[in-house]
Amino acid sequence: MRYVIKEAKKTQKKSIVYSINSNTNITQVWKKAKFLKQSKTNHHSRIGLEKNNQIVTDPALTSNIFVETFAAVSDPTNYDEAFLSDKNALEQEGLDFQTPSEYGYNKLFSIEELTQAMSQITRTTAAGKDNLIYPFISHLNSQNKHKLLNYFNYIWKTGQFPSNWKLSILIPIFKQGKVATDPSSYRPIALTSCLCKIMERMVLQRLLNFFTANRVINVCQSGFRKKFSTMDSLIRLEGDIRETFLHGEYLTVLFLDIDKAYNRTWTHGIMRKLSALGLRGSSAPIYTKFYI
Repeated sequence: MRYVIKEAKKTQKKSIVYSINSNTNITQVWKKAKFLKQSKTNHHSRIGLEKNNQIVTDPALTSNIFVETFAAVSDPTNYDEAFLSDKNALEQEGLDFQTPSEYGYNKLFSIEELTQAMSQITRTTAAGKDNLIYPFISHLNSQNKHKLLNYFNYIWKTGQFPSNWKLSILIPIFKQGKVATDPSSYRPIALTSCLCKIMERMVLQRLLNFFTANRVINVCQSGFRKKFSTMDSLIRLEGDIRETFLHGEYLTVLFLDIDKAYNRTWTHGIMRKLSALGLRGSSAPIYTKFYI
């Protein structure tokens, strides 16, 4: 929707410029020039959040309230004691991904992988804290693309993750039908580096290739699989319901709605699962120099 609005504004401005010709009187010229010169600043109303039975509208204070609210979601107090006990015990064991073997998914990235990943990023993707927008990256020439690829491969082999990639800009998005003054009525959208997103795409594709080759993902899963959607699950469910009716039987269906699943994801637990699946680190020598 934002892209449509942006394009509509561009079209409107172009039509105004093209409408000015030698027959346009000076009054109309100045009016149109004044319109085009208008400030592009968006006038958003301030968000008012309730804290201690008071409505806070100061931007700095509301930002702190959002930070406290979003951080509280993944706070350990949200988990029961049994889970926390197991979690702490397992995290003390640590994980070892080192291996003397070299696996294909750890090889250096190719220019074809980079090109494919760049083609999958939406051009209207917002920039992260580094302010590098995707259109700028997409217009890199062949030489600079290879330099970018060299940079990604350096990160891939050394594990020296850029510090600014770990930072993101959080945008609170209001959930329709909720109370506007309640900070929990907003969901955070994280704006991360576009360069980081491109590398994430390349890593994700390799993981998907590994999962497919080793049949890790269940054939009935529709989520997070290319060319699959919710419709596939609905069609499968409808087929099971019809078949149950034909045989005069009962069908039991269980739906789970996990609250704030991504925010409460246990990172160490995911790493343990990846280790159990056989994924290992790179055995190649670490780069000693990096040239661009």
